[in-house]
Amino acid sequence: MRYSYQSHDLVEHGGGTLGFITQIARFPTDNLGIITLSNEYTSGGPITEAVKFRIADEILGLKETDWNDRWVPIVAQTLHVQYLIDSCRYPKLGS
Repeated sequence: MRYSYQSHDLVEHGGGTLGFITQIARFPTDNLGIITLSNEYTSGGPITEAVKFRIADEILGLKETDWNDRWVPIVAQTLHVQYLIDSCRYPKLGS
């Protein structure tokens, strides 16, 4: 995927499977590459996104974004939904 992030050219690709998620991001005109890895598949996407952009903001001297404010509600909702799915799939003993 290629797009602009705060007026900086960004090329990235990511993927994952159960147990991990990865993302490689390049800012070719800035001579910067960032690789993020996470062992958390359920909420790893937002985490790797926040880490990637936080690093880019710092190194490129860009306007800082509060990534916690942006991603924490999404991660919380994702984890809650996953908990509900797991609760139905794996009922407690004695239920």
